[in-house]
This record gives sequence, C-alpha cells and structure tokens, in this order.
Amino acid sequence: MSILHTKSYIKNDSVLEYKNVDLKNVFILLAVHNEEDWILRKIQNCFDTNYPEDKIKLFIGADGCNDQTVEKILSLNDKRI
Repeated sequence: MSILHTKSYIKNDSVLEYKNVDLKNVFILLAVHNEEDWILRKIQNCFDTNYPEDKIKLFIGADGCNDQTVEKILSLNDKRI
C-alpha cells in the first residue's frame, strides 16, 4: 500500500512539489523516555518536510519520564501533537 497516489510531480530546486495528487494522512508514533534534551528537535524534524502540515499527526508516548520531557511537549500547544 503506498502513501502517495501521485498523478504527476515536478522537481523544483530539489523540492518535490506534488500536483493533482491524493495525499494521505501520515501518523507518526514516538516512544520517548527522558528525552528533554532532544524532544523538541525530534518533534521539529517530524514536521520539517514538504508534506502538508494538515496531513501529519504526531503521537508521543512518554511514560515514566522523570525529567522535563512531558512539560516540553505540552508547552508546544500544537494541535498536530
């Protein structure tokens, strides 16, 4: 099963631009534990794509963290997470 059902695409300055395509939703799952030093970069990396932001949903499981991982995630107040 493919994520993209492309009808056509063009390559413009090393960025793939999709034209007339049916882009599917993408769900990303991160399981983290005590990642306060890295979690914001990991989250940003998930959204640093040329895929439409409204098609990406990020689920994060952070159970038993004893650092500021959860607080940093919640501070983003991002509806995609």
